[in-house]
Amino acid sequence: MQQLIGPDLIFWFTQFVTKFPDAASGKSAFPWHQDNGYSQGIEPATNITVWVALDVVNEHNGCVYVHPGSHKRGLLPHETKGESWHLHVPVEGDGVPAILQPGEAVAFTGLTLHRSLLNHSDQPRRGFFMEYANANAVEQATTATPRPLVERSCVYFVDGQADLSRRTTPPPLA
Repeated sequence: MQQLIGPDLIFWFTQFVTKFPDAASGKSAFPWHQDNGYSQGIEPATNITVWVALDVVNEHNGCVYVHPGSHKRGLLPHETKGESWHLHVPVEGDGVPAILQPGEAVAFTGLTLHRSLLNHSDQPRRGFFMEYANANAVEQATTATPRPLVERSCVYFVDGQADLSRRTTPPPLA
């Protein structure tokens, strides 16, 4: 990660994801989006997600699709559709499926357009993802003022240091 992001590195977000079989209901499709669209941007936008397959992941059970080169377009405007909480970016083309065996991973930036389709199998499809960022990165819109990522409750330093002079909250009491 340091080769991609730089020497000052934090591990700042994880999520366990289960995509249940639901081809009949059509509820597990996750439309095209950029992860940074949910926070209105991380600056610098060098954050990287590593998505690890815990099961066989393929087109039949709702694998992740990525749109190669889309990160070069920067943060795009996202919108919601109907009653869904999912953000959406209109995209042409199908993208490239990330077909993975258990333990294999795909990595992409917070600006990479990606999606997943329905799980047409009879088994859940599970994955775990981890996100890394520059230790001095700032979230743009989760609070009234931009907030350094190091102020989030579950941030771990991997290496390097952060400029804590930009804190928006007081340091914790000893």
